[in-house]
Amino acid sequence: MQTSTQGEPHLRALFLIGLEEIVTEHGGDLGLLLEECGLPALARTNYELLVPYRGVHALMELVARRFDLPNLGLEWAQRMAPHHADVGPVLAMARCAATVRDWYRDFALYLARHNNSFRLDLDPEIRPGVSRLRERNRLYGHPSRQSGEKMMANSVLVMRQGTGREDFAPLLVRFQHARPRDITLHERIFRCPVEFGCDEDSIEFDAAFLDAPTAGAMPPLRAIVRKYVQHRANVMPVYDPSMATHVSLVVGSMIGTGQTSLGAIADILGFSSKKLQRLLAGERTSFSAVQEDLRRKLALDMLAHSSAPVGLIASLLDYSGNAAFTLAFRKWTGTSPLRWRQQHRQQPPLRLSA
Repeated sequence: MQTSTQGEPHLRALFLIGLEEIVTEHGGDLGLLLEECGLPALARTNYELLVPYRGVHALMELVARRFDLPNLGLEWAQRMAPHHADVGPVLAMARCAATVRDWYRDFALYLARHNNSFRLDLDPEIRPGVSRLRERNRLYGHPSRQSGEKMMANSVLVMRQGTGREDFAPLLVRFQHARPRDITLHERIFRCPVEFGCDEDSIEFDAAFLDAPTAGAMPPLRAIVRKYVQHRANVMPVYDPSMATHVSLVVGSMIGTGQTSLGAIADILGFSSKKLQRLLAGERTSFSAVQEDLRRKLALDMLAHSSAPVGLIASLLDYSGNAAFTLAFRKWTGTSPLRWRQQHRQQPPLRLSA
């Protein structure tokens, strides 16, 4: 249900990364499934796009049902590589955080900027020595198996990657949905007791883990980014191998992490700030021009294909507020974001029966 303050629940299309490979392996066409669930075809390649979570939820349940994949969420989480866009930036934040506690603080802000459909709440101590991470979902009153299992599995797997502790195991994992017939994969991934039919999706773990170090434990960020750029090149209809394109892809993947300055992006790409500026100047552009062009493109796509509030779009694009975003938008288009959206909205109607 839409609210006046947050709009229709949505999230970035990068959540869908990896699903096309699964669908293709089972003889399906993701483009047709997107259409069936009322999602824009652009979500296949434009990972920065904001898409309605109702459609994403319907898509996950449809894929699980149509291709007989009852463990879709868990299997999908297992296949997520560090360079995938919703994993790479999260691991990048671990590089700059001293402990898991600090890392979660940064991640919570990143998550809030990228979606208004769910959040992960950290309870540092629900009882002596035990912390809890729980999902709060705005969308449905009934439990969602696929999205809930993917979210909890992603959380555990990224914790292991971000700390370098492959032996990390929660104390307990809880799900709202009914117990599946076979929970072998659940036990293999979580390595702890798993309960079903609970009042929330959550993970309980040793509170001491919040003080575990993260900095330096993750794989080299440059290698992750190189793989990510190559992945984006593979899915783009026409790929321009210029430095400006590389910078735009990296900035787009890192937006919302607080690491999109010239110095941060240059470091990720393995250059000094001066060298990156020289390379861009050789292509008759600059870092600020590339960043501004990306902001403009993302703003137009988000306004045309989502009902996300203008204020949230402004925040996601790292503007200080609505006024600054509106000023920039008027410079690009000659009109306000709301008026432009009224004239160009392309969101297809959702067909939730899928």
